[in-house]
Amino acid sequence: MGESELFLVTIYSDLRIQKLLWRPMTLVSFDRSGSISDVELIEKSAILCDACGRRVAVTEKDLDEGLPMGYALCDDECIIEVVCEDCRRKYFKHLKIYDDLEQALGGDSG
Repeated sequence: MGESELFLVTIYSDLRIQKLLWRPMTLVSFDRSGSISDVELIEKSAILCDACGRRVAVTEKDLDEGLPMGYALCDDECIIEVVCEDCRRKYFKHLKIYDDLEQALGGDSG
Protein backbone atom coordinates (compact mmCIF):
# COMPACT_ATOMS: atom_id res chain seq x y z
CA MET A 1 0.00 0.00 0.00
CA GLY A 2 1.42 3.41 -0.96
CA GLU A 3 2.11 6.24 1.43
CA SER A 4 -0.92 8.22 2.59
CA GLU A 5 -3.36 6.13 0.55
CA LEU A 6 -6.75 6.41 2.25
CA PHE A 7 -9.22 3.59 2.73
CA LEU A 8 -12.31 2.78 4.80
CA VAL A 9 -12.87 -0.06 7.24
CA THR A 10 -16.32 -1.02 8.53
CA ILE A 11 -16.16 -0.55 12.27
CA TYR A 12 -18.53 -3.35 13.27
CA SER A 13 -16.39 -6.00 11.55
CA ASP A 14 -13.00 -5.12 13.07
CA LEU A 15 -12.47 -5.63 16.81
CA ARG A 16 -9.14 -3.76 16.78
CA ILE A 17 -10.77 -0.62 15.42
CA GLN A 18 -13.62 -0.95 17.92
CA LYS A 19 -11.12 -1.14 20.80
CA LEU A 20 -9.19 1.87 19.51
CA LEU A 21 -12.34 3.96 19.12
CA TRP A 22 -13.63 3.07 22.59
CA ARG A 23 -10.38 4.04 24.33
CA PRO A 24 -11.04 6.92 26.72
CA MET A 25 -9.92 10.40 25.77
CA THR A 26 -7.14 11.82 27.90
CA LEU A 27 -7.48 15.44 29.03
CA VAL A 28 -4.25 16.95 30.35
CA SER A 29 -4.23 20.28 32.22
CA PHE A 30 -1.11 22.36 32.71
CA ASP A 31 -0.32 24.97 35.35
CA ARG A 32 1.27 28.35 34.59
CA SER A 33 4.79 26.92 34.77
CA GLY A 34 3.95 24.37 32.07
CA SER A 35 3.91 21.40 34.41
CA ILE A 36 1.10 18.88 34.25
CA SER A 37 -1.43 19.74 36.94
CA ASP A 38 -4.14 17.17 36.19
CA VAL A 39 -4.83 14.17 33.96
CA GLU A 40 -8.40 13.04 33.43
CA LEU A 41 -9.69 10.05 31.47
CA ILE A 42 -13.03 10.68 29.77
CA GLU A 43 -15.02 7.58 28.82
CA LYS A 44 -17.00 7.69 25.58
CA SER A 45 -20.73 6.98 25.60
CA ALA A 46 -21.05 6.78 21.78
CA ILE A 47 -18.97 6.92 18.62
CA LEU A 48 -20.02 9.81 16.36
CA CYS A 49 -19.51 10.68 12.73
CA ASP A 50 -16.82 13.37 12.59
CA ALA A 51 -18.50 15.00 9.59
CA CYS A 52 -22.12 15.33 10.76
CA GLY A 53 -22.19 14.27 14.43
CA ARG A 54 -24.60 11.35 14.04
CA ARG A 55 -24.07 8.29 16.22
CA VAL A 56 -22.74 5.37 14.16
CA ALA A 57 -22.95 1.61 14.50
CA VAL A 58 -19.96 0.06 16.23
CA THR A 59 -21.36 -3.47 16.55
CA GLU A 60 -23.68 -5.67 14.52
CA LYS A 61 -26.29 -5.17 17.26
CA ASP A 62 -26.11 -1.39 16.65
CA LEU A 63 -26.85 -2.01 12.97
CA ASP A 64 -29.83 -4.20 13.91
CA GLU A 65 -31.10 -1.33 16.08
CA GLY A 66 -31.07 1.02 13.09
CA LEU A 67 -27.88 3.03 13.60
CA PRO A 68 -26.11 3.95 10.36
CA MET A 69 -23.04 1.99 9.33
CA GLY A 70 -19.85 3.45 10.76
CA TYR A 71 -16.57 3.53 8.88
CA ALA A 72 -13.05 4.31 10.04
CA LEU A 73 -11.22 6.47 7.51
CA CYS A 74 -7.63 5.24 7.69
CA ASP A 75 -4.24 5.36 6.08
CA ASP A 76 -1.51 2.82 6.68
CA GLU A 77 -0.53 4.51 9.98
CA CYS A 78 -3.67 5.68 11.79
CA ILE A 79 -7.40 6.18 11.98
CA ILE A 80 -8.06 9.68 10.68
CA GLU A 81 -11.76 10.01 11.40
CA VAL A 82 -15.08 8.16 11.66
CA VAL A 83 -17.88 8.67 9.15
CA CYS A 84 -21.46 7.44 8.81
CA GLU A 85 -22.90 5.88 5.65
CA ASP A 86 -24.39 9.17 4.39
CA CYS A 87 -21.13 11.08 4.83
CA ARG A 88 -19.16 8.22 3.27
CA ARG A 89 -21.33 8.49 0.17
CA LYS A 90 -21.05 12.27 0.17
CA TYR A 91 -17.31 12.66 0.78
CA PHE A 92 -15.56 9.30 0.33
CA LYS A 93 -17.54 7.28 -2.24
CA HIS A 94 -14.38 6.74 -4.30
CA LEU A 95 -12.49 4.96 -1.48
CA LYS A 96 -12.21 1.20 -1.16
CA ILE A 97 -14.00 -0.39 1.81
CA TYR A 98 -12.44 -3.27 3.75
CA ASP A 99 -13.85 -5.57 6.42
CA ASP A 100 -10.78 -5.21 8.65
CA LEU A 101 -7.37 -3.60 8.93
CA GLU A 102 -5.50 -6.80 8.15
CA GLN A 103 -7.30 -7.11 4.82
CA ALA A 104 -6.69 -3.42 4.06
CA LEU A 105 -2.98 -3.61 4.84
CA GLY A 106 -2.41 -6.73 2.78
CA GLY A 107 -2.24 -9.30 5.57
CA ASP A 108 -5.32 -11.22 4.41
CA SER A 109 -4.29 -14.17 2.31
CA GLY A 110 -7.83 -15.20 1.47
